[in-house]
Amino acid sequence: MLANLRSVWRNCAAAGSKNLILARVIETEKGKDDIAECIPHAAAIVCQLQAGNDTLVNRVRKREIGSGAQWHEQRSLELAASLKNGAPADFVVDTDDKSIVDVANEIVSQVSWQL
Repeated sequence: MLANLRSVWRNCAAAGSKNLILARVIETEKGKDDIAECIPHAAAIVCQLQAGNDTLVNRVRKREIGSGAQWHEQRSLELAASLKNGAPADFVVDTDDKSIVDVANEIVSQVSWQL
């Protein structure tokens, strides 16, 4: 993934882009540092999206079916607890009872985009 990110960033920067959004779970400072190394001369800003356990399970149930659904439910709860206890987030956005547009607007309001 990191080699691909390096290439994507290099191509975006060559085309004049100054910002890149990467959707990914980052559980450790090392994970954030690894990403920062792939995007030279740019800041890696981590936004942690969070939701309550009921919301997480309901979201998983809407998208996962079959024999793996229960594993995904459990993993979403484990991951949420892990992230809450020490993920390297610059800021956190609560997504309970919010539309995608509202969440996106909240993120944009907290990030200083390079223009």
